Amino acid sequence: MVGFLTYFIHTGVNIHQAAYLIDKGINPIFAASALTIMALGQE
Repeated sequence: MVGFLTYFIHTGVNIHQAAYLIDKGINPIFAASALTIMALGQE
């Protein structure tokens, strides 16, 4: 059950990180790529 809930937590964090990176001026493609690589590394 805890592992299942972890996916929801990571999704919420990544959505907020993407918005933060874009607000800081990082290209949205680069922000999405960085978060995708991070997400793949957490599995």
